[in-house]
Amino acid sequence: MHSCREGTSWLYQVYKRLMQGEGKPEDIDLLLYICDTVKGKCFCPLGEGAIQPVLSSIKHFRSDYEQWIKSGKTVHT
Repeated sequence: MHSCREGTSWLYQVYKRLMQGEGKPEDIDLLLYICDTVKGKCFCPLGEGAIQPVLSSIKHFRSDYEQWIKSGKTVHT
């Protein structure tokens, strides 16, 4: 079980890797796994609130995630 603190940190690390062009196809399933381990297991609403955009974006835009990972694009901040 992961707390919202651990889960959100883990989500951040995976998204950071994706945005740096270092993502792997299995990262999509890793994001879903993290959400599953956080869902319904946190005492505060942060965990549920943090995972909803992740779940929704993968549900509706999984192919975009896949294309992004394949392209190796990066986001410059």
